[in-house]
Amino acid sequence: SRCRGLVATQPIEARDAARRPVIVVPESLEINGARARRDLERALPPEARTLDGLDDAALCVLWLSRERGLLLLAQEDENTPSGDRFWGPYVRSLPVETSCAWALDDSTFERTLREQVLANADVTTTYEEVAPAFRAETARARRHVEAVSRGLSGDYGTFLPGVTPESVAWALGVVSSRAMGGDAANARLVPLLDLVNHDAARAPFTSFDVVEYNAVERMRRNDDPDDEVDEAARRVDGDDWTLWSWDSGHRHPVPLGPGDELCANYLVSTTGGAAAFTALDWWINCGFVPPEVPLRPPIGDEGSYY
Repeated sequence: SRCRGLVATQPIEARDAARRPVIVVPESLEINGARARRDLERALPPEARTLDGLDDAALCVLWLSRERGLLLLAQEDENTPSGDRFWGPYVRSLPVETSCAWALDDSTFERTLREQVLANADVTTTYEEVAPAFRAETARARRHVEAVSRGLSGDYGTFLPGVTPESVAWALGVVSSRAMGGDAANARLVPLLDLVNHDAARAPFTSFDVVEYNAVERMRRNDDPDDEVDEAARRVDGDDWTLWSWDSGHRHPVPLGPGDELCANYLVSTTGGAAAFTALDWWINCGFVPPEVPLRPPIGDEGSYY
């Protein structure tokens, strides 16, 4: 399935939403370049090609490709090790098909792009205007994915069972569509938060480590039920990942009822500034365009897509 999302299972009153986040993911559960490199270096023999030169995104892609590949091999042969069992539930929870535009078949591509045009806030943009650029960039992205998939599997597949062009392409799609960090040099996967959908009216993902101890300890020390968490805790200034049920300006907490979806504002980067992504960036990496993002570049800046 291409669908994802998290919903509240019980009422969350505004008072509770103001006091603490609705989701906390400790930094220890973040899959980043350093963690991926450490695991891969333990698995690679001395004669394998060095991992030097791979950015965090590529390291996460190779790590995820290996983990999924081992899980699939273990299903076929009970004598095959199934990778790091700690991460197995997360890897198994990921979709079989990625949502990236380059992974869509032609009919799904055209239908989905038309839907994005209709949903966009700029009602003057037409499908006929933007479709050529979107098709061209998607074709270029497919060539890039094929080259990366062949390259990583060719360099490391001999030494890492389960790493194939197919598993690398799948992992590249997961990292492209779900990673936090803003760019390839800082990419990291954050389980659970990567299920949260976009809503520009909601608060962005933030951190919670503001008083020299982690999120769990912070909440445990908040013994007074009337003592709201410091305002600083809703800003980006720590290691542990959180999602608060607040509006986008952090002015008011947003109460939730059973079945209400938890959403985050994707248009604010994880460093606190505006996410500097064009419509094509969103389309290629995620398979959708936030309706607030113009589908076409400013006049005279058409080349910025390429």
